Amino acid sequence: MDNIIKTAHDLNRGETSTISNVIGSKNMIVSLLKQGLTPGTLIEKKFSGTFGDPVAYSARGALIALRNEEAQCLQI
Repeated sequence: MDNIIKTAHDLNRGETSTISNVIGSKNMIVSLLKQGLTPGTLIEKKFSGTFGDPVAYSARGALIALRNEEAQCLQI
């Protein structure tokens, strides 16, 4: 069985998933948690910038723009 860990970055446009864990540096984790991106939160990939970065995600009724490195810290 493959133990591939997916992140918010791996979502396709319009796809929804639940955040299972937040990883990364202490500053990155604190920043994401302050934005309400906590484990158990439903997140949907809405659209991306012209060159694919940043990407807009919907979570807790807000539209949040995340850089790819930030989205890779949100395990789903």
